[in-house]
Amino acid sequence: MRTVDATPTWEGILPLYIAGIESGTFEGIKNATEELYRMARLADLYVAAEKDRNLTWSMDNYPPSWERPVLLALVKAILKRGHTISVYLEDEPMIERSGDLDEIIRNLAAGDQDTLMIDDHGCFWLIYNNGSEHDPMVVISDYSANDLCEEIYSEVIQEAES
Repeated sequence: MRTVDATPTWEGILPLYIAGIESGTFEGIKNATEELYRMARLADLYVAAEKDRNLTWSMDNYPPSWERPVLLALVKAILKRGHTISVYLEDEPMIERSGDLDEIIRNLAAGDQDTLMIDDHGCFWLIYNNGSEHDPMVVISDYSANDLCEEIYSEVIQEAES
C-alpha cells in the first residue's frame, strides 16, 4: 500500500491565511493573524539555529529541524548559567558533565528520547518528533519542578516566542 504525505507547507497554506485576513470574520482575521505571528516566530527560531549550523547534530535528519532551535535554546540557557549537562539515552550516559555546546548537541537525539541532567540540580526529559511539528516546545516533555528548571524553561519559551 502506498502512503501519500499530505502535510501542508507554510507556503501552501499562506494564501488561506491571507484570504482570511482580507475577507474573513473578526474571529477569522484574529486567528489567521495569530497563526502568521506564530509561523514568523518559528521561522526566526529556524534562522537563529541556522546561524549555529556549524554544530553537528547526531544525525542529519534527527532531531527534526523544527525542534533544533528549541533544543539549542535549552542547552544554551543551561550553559550560560554556568552548569554542565549530562545526556542520558535510556539511562545510559552519552556524555557526562559537559560544558561544551558542540559536544552536547552532537550527542542529542541518538534515539527517540533523552534526559538532560543539569549537574545535580534537575533535568529535562526530551521526546523527539512527538507531535512537535506544530509546537516545537513539545520536544520538552517534562522537567524537574524546581526554580532553576522553571527559569530555564521560561527563558526557552520567551526565545521561542520572540
